[in-house]
Amino acid sequence: MSQNRLEELINEASSFPPGLQKIEAFERAIAEAEVLGEPDVAFKLRSDLIQSAVFNGQGDRAIVAFAAYVKHADQNRATIDPRDLLGKYKWILNPMVELPQIPKAKILDMISDMSRRVEAAGYSQRAVFYKRWQMLTEMGDFDAAAVDMLKWQSATKDGLKDCEACETNSEVYFWAATQNNEKALEIARPILEGKLTCALIPQNTLGNVIRPLMRQGRIDDAVKFAEKGYRLTSKNEEHLCEVSEFLLVAIHTNALVRAKRIFSKHAIWALKTGCHSPRLRFNSVASAFLKKLDQGKLRETSSEGSETKKRKATSSVRLQLPSEHPLYRPDAKYDISELAAWYQNEAQNLAQQFDQRNGNRYASQCLKETYKLAGVDYE
Repeated sequence: MSQNRLEELINEASSFPPGLQKIEAFERAIAEAEVLGEPDVAFKLRSDLIQSAVFNGQGDRAIVAFAAYVKHADQNRATIDPRDLLGKYKWILNPMVELPQIPKAKILDMISDMSRRVEAAGYSQRAVFYKRWQMLTEMGDFDAAAVDMLKWQSATKDGLKDCEACETNSEVYFWAATQNNEKALEIARPILEGKLTCALIPQNTLGNVIRPLMRQGRIDDAVKFAEKGYRLTSKNEEHLCEVSEFLLVAIHTNALVRAKRIFSKHAIWALKTGCHSPRLRFNSVASAFLKKLDQGKLRETSSEGSETKKRKATSSVRLQLPSEHPLYRPDAKYDISELAAWYQNEAQNLAQQFDQRNGNRYASQCLKETYKLAGVDYE
């Protein structure tokens, strides 16, 4: 254990591209800093870890680091910018709501704590209203979310606000979740037209408009935005939810080759993610894909063009699944019914966990809608 070793670990963490390797490297550097009695260094590293984990599909690791981060910030208030801490509060709530084992009351308590800190730092409650209606929307509590949305809309903007593109996207998500499809698409227009952008937008929005478009029967538009969105999201594990929506479009349009390619490439993301909400989204769509494949309703073509032919009836399918998958086979030949049942069971179990936490049936309703939009009967 030495200062040189700590510097080596920090440099190692900095050298990795965004992803799990980088996050694990930060964790090793934090452990070394703690052993050497370098709390300020550990604090800075936790800040980097939280950001990297939240924005790369490993929010559960960010939650673990957040408690120690807050403790250090509270012990060093004279030297810690409260805006930095409040920014982390905004980030950490997202993975918290994506884990069904975290009670709804705990999430709301965290928002209340954020509210007290916001007031103490001299900011308006606008950011608090914003996060509350976001979290309530994610949990399917739409009436309560609408109340806080109105408060947010009338509150004074300040330095804690998100960028205009992200806030607009959040509104799109709310109206899409409540199935106000026209409203969702209307609000999304400046993003879809390229007038509002940021690091996460239009990627997130392209995923959020898929269901409103499909519900309205605007399949050509859904295909267009899905193809564009997939090009923008296919390399970042943070976008597992969006990729799942783009897979849903491929299933609906019977684009077998494209559906198999997306499913095979991103199955590993669903296995690795530290947040269960994106896993539920992918497993739901994957289950619908495999059931439709098993029923012989998908068609195949070499170019995914207008000329299609029926897939030959067969009980097996060749898929390139990751070796980490519980049903992995080296020969890449899978029993379709078995694989479909595995994904359906995983999706149903997660949906039940979220329903129990949220106190409603929203997650299960979303699962059923996924089947409906895919063109598969829900059993």
